[in-house]
Amino acid sequence: MLKAGEFTTLRSGLHTAKLNLRGMTSRSLGEGGKQERELAQQFRTSAEALRTEWPDTATLLDELREHYERDAQMEDAEAAATLRRTIFGASPPRRHRKERISMATA
Repeated sequence: MLKAGEFTTLRSGLHTAKLNLRGMTSRSLGEGGKQERELAQQFRTSAEALRTEWPDTATLLDELREHYERDAQMEDAEAAATLRRTIFGASPPRRHRKERISMATA
């Protein structure tokens, strides 16, 4: 059902829906992208398990893995910057993040 090039709207919608299911996240000071790396690993494991029989589904899972790997890198960079600000006396802003992504940007 997810054959490459077919059902692109469905594929995009599934990708967006899966990202949106995560909802809001919060983390401890300096945690970085640990949560995202754990999610990426889950998607990697699932993709490998499905790759032979369902290659297009595995590809979708690979795309989700890549998304969370990029997010992990961004969270690591933000955690490092927050720790630097904290060490040098400025208090970091409190932050909560929502994972909502619109269909137009997915």
